[in-house]
Parts: sequence; structure tokens; C-alpha cells
Amino acid sequence: MRKSISIEKLEVGMFIEAEVASMLVDNEIRHFLEPRAGTFSEASNKRVRLMGDRRQEVERTGGLLVTSQKSYSRIAAGGAVQGLYRYRKRGETR
Repeated sequence: MRKSISIEKLEVGMFIEAEVASMLVDNEIRHFLEPRAGTFSEASNKRVRLMGDRRQEVERTGGLLVTSQKSYSRIAAGGAVQGLYRYRKRGETR
């Protein structure tokens, strides 16, 4: 089931529909998580940075699975993201 929820209601096991946003920072390309339905409440440099395999996973699957409380905390602290996240429970197809 797909549903739009606020970041406060995200739980472990939910799949966030997201894309990879690439930016040039200090002559280096960096990749960040960009929720498809999320909005940023203010201009901020805080973003969830994606490294290596995690970036490839987001590109391949179309989002990110919240696998632990630690990954949830990183997403919640990764910026001023508010509003809605589209999610699917694990194993659910697009």
C-alpha cells in the first residue's frame, strides 16, 4: 500500500520513494537522497549523503528502505525535510 505520511510517522521497514540528487561541491560530485514527495521547509545544506552502494541501491530500486532506528535518525536529522513521504512496506512492488 502506498501512502503519504509525515516524517514523524516513518517506521523501520518502510520504503521511502526517493531519487539521487548529485551536486558539485568543492570540485567533487556528491550524491544526496531526494525524497520524491518530501518538501524542504527552508534552504539548508543538510541533506542525507549517499555513498557507494547506497547510492546505487536508491538508483536501482527508486528509493530507500528504512532498515533500522539509526537509518531513520539519519533521515530525520539530514535536513529540514517536512511534509510528505511516499512509502511502501517491504516487498511491495511499485
